[in-house]
Amino acid sequence: MFKAVVLFLAVLTASASSAGTAYPPTIQALIAHQWVPAHDLDLMDKFYLEVAGMLEAEKFAELEGLAKELRASKILFTNGDQASHHLYMALAEMPNDKDEPAWQRREALIKKWMDQGHSGESLMARASFDVNASIRFKGRDRRAAEVATTRDRVRANDHLNWGRQAAADAGRRLKEDPDVYYWMAETLYDPDRFQFQKLAEKSHAADPAFPYTDAVTTVSMAMTSGSINRHGGGEWLDKVMARPDGLGAEAYARSCVELARRTSATYFFKTLSVEYGKVATGFGMMSKRFPNSQSNYSRWIFFLCARRDWPTAQKYVQFMKGKFDRRFWLSEKRYTEIISQKEDIDGH
Repeated sequence: MFKAVVLFLAVLTASASSAGTAYPPTIQALIAHQWVPAHDLDLMDKFYLEVAGMLEAEKFAELEGLAKELRASKILFTNGDQASHHLYMALAEMPNDKDEPAWQRREALIKKWMDQGHSGESLMARASFDVNASIRFKGRDRRAAEVATTRDRVRANDHLNWGRQAAADAGRRLKEDPDVYYWMAETLYDPDRFQFQKLAEKSHAADPAFPYTDAVTTVSMAMTSGSINRHGGGEWLDKVMARPDGLGAEAYARSCVELARRTSATYFFKTLSVEYGKVATGFGMMSKRFPNSQSNYSRWIFFLCARRDWPTAQKYVQFMKGKFDRRFWLSEKRYTEIISQKEDIDGH
């Protein structure tokens, strides 16, 4: 009886604490499960802006509380993405790669947060920022990567090293958090597939519905072996798809979209031998689980453009009425050029 009363009071206290936190409106709506799938791209953009605003206002304690709440509740966006994962993505995202003062300010804010106790959440924010900064210096697409200087590549590697240390430190504070393993995987240099697999298995054990570490593992193994269907890439994905508590073909679709985002279209289809049917099946499953999600339609358009299936892509483009997920397309200019066939995913 005493234990039951203690448990009830603990739950009541946690609920009261959450209710007493004045989060911005879009975040509040997310926690209350009031997001509308047909508008989820706008809601995701607002979520990113609100999280960045909390950091700018130095609401570090509130950010830590939000991270804990999203992780404990495992709240999903209306596209199936985990909100806790996007929290760290939002803390790292910058609107302009060329705005050096803004990048320096964001890094200074995260360092100030870390200096207030080196919480696991602040360290995760640091790891996420460093991964994004590394990509910034290496180049976000093929065209940018081709003009990256030696100094840029050195700065990219420095950020990866700092990010790797931050992720490792976060892992000592946040036990069984799948995002820890994701950021560890994102900062790995070593192409050893077993190292990636180990992190992915730990991530899955922490949360079977967390797809991102599986995706980055697939990317690494496919790029190392030169194929998604042999020498580890396909074997790994088969294992992921066969998990009784996993995402099935949806995992294949998510992994392939991530591959398309990080490689050229020619390399993606001709060299890696991606199986269109499996990806289509996975997206079909996602559409049933998360109907009318603009975000998922936007990803499907991206995949179709990588495949150069323009007629099918155009059908979805018309349905979307100008909406697109900038986290995949990078900019409105690039989106417009690609869907109008003035440019392809390779940047030509």
